Amino acid sequence: MFCVIIAAPLYAYVDPGSGSILVQAVLAGFLGALLAVKIYWKKLVKLFSKQPKSEEENHP
Repeated sequence: MFCVIIAAPLYAYVDPGSGSILVQAVLAGFLGALLAVKIYWKKLVKLFSKQPKSEEENHP
């Protein structure tokens, strides 16, 4: 926070396309995370469930 307060003003041009790219990157990351959860949902549920494993799963 201190760096923001004492920062000198910058005289630079920020292209409007830069904001668009930033929004696209954030959305892509969010949607990618949702897709990963969808793909691995059953494994995640098994990992966090408290149900004991059945006998069939314990034997190879």
